[in-house]
Order: sequence, then C-alpha cells, then structure tokens
Amino acid sequence: MSHARVFVYGTLKRGLVNFPAMQGVGVERIEKAVLRGVALYNFPNSNRPYPYPALMRGRGTVLGELHTLSNHLEPLDALCVLDHVEFEGYEYQRVPCWVIVRGSRVRAWVYLYKSPNKLHRQKAQRSSGVSWQPSSRRSP
Repeated sequence: MSHARVFVYGTLKRGLVNFPAMQGVGVERIEKAVLRGVALYNFPNSNRPYPYPALMRGRGTVLGELHTLSNHLEPLDALCVLDHVEFEGYEYQRVPCWVIVRGSRVRAWVYLYKSPNKLHRQKAQRSSGVSWQPSSRRSP
C-alpha cells in the first residue's frame, strides 16, 4: 500500500481548526513545502464560523505543509475523509500537483478552489503574502 501525500495551505495545517481531520486519517510526517503556479485568496467573512483560504491556478507561490499519511487507512479512504472536510466537488477540487520539499519535487494532492465567480461573489481577498494565516477578526 502506498502513502498518500497532501499539500495543505490553510485550515488543515498543524494547529489550525481542521487539523484534527488530518490526525484522524493518520499523519505520518509533516514537512515544509512550496507550491508554485497558484494564487492565494482569503475568505475573511464566510458563512463558516472561521476564516479560510482558497488556492486557484495563477502566478504565485504558496508556502504550506506536505502531509504524508500513514497506512492505517487505505489512501483512497483517507482522501475521502479529507474530501468531505474540504467540500470536494462542490467548493474545492482535489488535483495532483508537484510540490517542492527539501529541494526535490514531490507528487501530492492539493485542494484548489473551483469557481472564480464565487471568489468574486464571496468577496475573497487576494493575499499579498505567500503563507495563509487565520485572522482572529471578522469585518462587518
């Protein structure tokens, strides 16, 4: 059985609100990673009880974490759990990508936002940084 790898850049990162889902599917290793060819957005005022980010293909680089999942679940079962957390198919789409870890390219899954129109309607803000951090304040 092979290990699934997931590049995370938002609420699934270590210590953030959805990290327990990562623990639930069994994280074996977490490493700093870089994803190129994406644009980072923030939803500070969403219908969720917390802010969250979105990635879309674009011109930019994002720093995140590469999570290598343990073998206590079949890789597809583990990814199905994460798909549920990430609203895969509705809000996000899980796609394969190449990330840079310790100077090497590694194949992993990433959740990209599906709808540029919804980004605009939800008043998502393009991030000027390369790493997403949750904001503790919500704008009126």
